[in-house]
Amino acid sequence: MTGDALLDLLGTPDTGGRLVYAIGDLHGRTDLFARLIDQIRADIAAHPGGYRDRPMIVLLGDYIDRGPASAQLLDQIVALGRDEGIELRAVLGNHEDAMLAFLDERSSGQSWGRYGGLTTLSSYGVAAPVESAEGWNAARAQLRTVVPPEHDALLRGLEHFIRIGDLLFVHAGLRPGVPIERQRLKDILYIREEFLGAPVDAGVLVVHGHTPQDEAYGAPGRICLDTGAYATGVLTAARFDGGRPRLLATR
Repeated sequence: MTGDALLDLLGTPDTGGRLVYAIGDLHGRTDLFARLIDQIRADIAAHPGGYRDRPMIVLLGDYIDRGPASAQLLDQIVALGRDEGIELRAVLGNHEDAMLAFLDERSSGQSWGRYGGLTTLSSYGVAAPVESAEGWNAARAQLRTVVPPEHDALLRGLEHFIRIGDLLFVHAGLRPGVPIERQRLKDILYIREEFLGAPVDAGVLVVHGHTPQDEAYGAPGRICLDTGAYATGVLTAARFDGGRPRLLATR
């Protein structure tokens, strides 16, 4: 379900008195991210006061890969995190997990390269490696020297999920029937059909990304904000303030 029918279906999730914005998968689209942050700032200015604490922005994972400017997008996230007028929180996506696995020698990097990692290497000035173990090992060594400490700290500090009132922010979704605190990392980063095809039983509104469509979509208990920004040129956010949720999008 999409559009106004979806927003009506989601009800009025409690945010604990906070004004919260969630942003879908970014994948290196620095242009769209900058425009959407400007749009959110304008929305905040248009609705001043009455909320507990600063406005919060939650990022739903997949900041890197596929799009043209992964390293530069991490720069934008780091800079936004320094804005004292906003509380920024961010969850781990499967693409960040793949990059960390490569850096930490938990993967060869070859599968990461096939699913968008080559664009991330390029954004750091690392050439596409020769398709061999030696080539990927050399790329790993070079990447380790050029990833700034603030990027490394950002990636390693990403949260697995974030709970705010009746809202649960997670990258891909939840394994049905499993309590939140017992969810496996693999599921919250990669799950698709098992989550999307089953009723949500978590007692919260799950706000997620990972499985893109051309516009935000969902069902009772869940909304997906991944609108395939790297390919469609559309980046989507949702505003939660204790009333009916509202969508913001930019091109």
